[in-house]
Amino acid sequence: MGKDFDLLKDNAIAKYKEKDYRGALIEFEKLKNEYSESFEKSCIFYYLWTLLFVKVRIKDEEIESNYISFKETVMYILKRVNKGDMLQNLTVMTVVEYLDRKKNYSPQDLDIWLNKINPSTLNTKSINFKDKNGKNLSMPSQMEEWFSIKTKTLEKMGNYQECSNFCDLALNQIPEFHNNNDIWFKRRKALSLSKLGIIDEPINILKDVLNKKNDWFIQKDIGDIYFKIGKIEEANEYYIDAALNNGPSEMKIGLFWNLAEVLEQQNKVKESNLHKKFVIDLRNAKGWKLSGKELEFQIKNTNQSNKVFDEKKDIKNLRNIWESIKWDTKHKVEGNIDVLLPNGQSGFIVSEKKRYYFSSKDFKGKKESLQKGNKVSFFIGKGFDKKKNTESEIAINIKLM
Repeated sequence: MGKDFDLLKDNAIAKYKEKDYRGALIEFEKLKNEYSESFEKSCIFYYLWTLLFVKVRIKDEEIESNYISFKETVMYILKRVNKGDMLQNLTVMTVVEYLDRKKNYSPQDLDIWLNKINPSTLNTKSINFKDKNGKNLSMPSQMEEWFSIKTKTLEKMGNYQECSNFCDLALNQIPEFHNNNDIWFKRRKALSLSKLGIIDEPINILKDVLNKKNDWFIQKDIGDIYFKIGKIEEANEYYIDAALNNGPSEMKIGLFWNLAEVLEQQNKVKESNLHKKFVIDLRNAKGWKLSGKELEFQIKNTNQSNKVFDEKKDIKNLRNIWESIKWDTKHKVEGNIDVLLPNGQSGFIVSEKKRYYFSSKDFKGKKESLQKGNKVSFFIGKGFDKKKNTESEIAINIKLM
């Protein structure tokens, strides 16, 4: 029996080392069934790793079609490894990442799996590889992925103080960030602190984030905090900037409704109603359910025009409102294009011996009209000089004179 066992064991391990994991699993299953005692003593290490590769680290559709087998295999592995072992971490992280991809899975249940891991035992090295075209790519480390899912889960659960604490840990412990995760950790912390009733710190964090990532939803986040504390003018400023910023209308429904409420408080009832009507029309066009406030507005305004919804036309009309609100009270400046940088995407304008950086996306005209020496009008906006790591003044809403 000893020679037969050793022969089968050597054959199974050889297949494992050749990365023929399915072949190795067949051999290990024979050993497990025929020599259970000897198998547990001398084969379990390779067997558990083989199970991970063949039955755990598989595609989502395979998990869903064999979920009972998947769950049993995971529990079999976890009963035989110590917490913090590489195999334990890989097994649990596979489950965590799968559940995170399932939109209907409860955050409370996901957190139970997250808590099976001590994050300090996770690998901090990024996963570097080449794609099929030979391009170097990099993916988040185990630790970065764990903190990303953990903080999102805590936020969904409403555990805001804990979420803020874990965001701090992530920012301090992760040596290299991917997919703007450092920005997402800061944003998550700011939103959590805001939910706890803290005002100044989250606003400062979000303004710092906005300097690095000028996205509409960061502007909306800041506007939301100001709106919550009754600073209507400040809320209006950030909501208008968010509305004018790039982003699909269907993602901005909450922004448009909040902006409508701000406009209503500023006695701009007509402009407010246009925003509310657009939100309702867009929801109806998408077949989405109306909220209580939206339904109430729709019922009260059933006599309004029943014209066919034209999203592009309505957005154009709303944009005219946003532009008017943003620029009508601002001081217009005149100057000349002094420098166009080689990439053609930016340059400098001189006005009264002062130079202002500009991006070509802020030029309101045909790009071929963007020539050195041309006289232009513009407004002064807030920018961020990444080289100097400080706020700066830039030229925006540039028009040829």
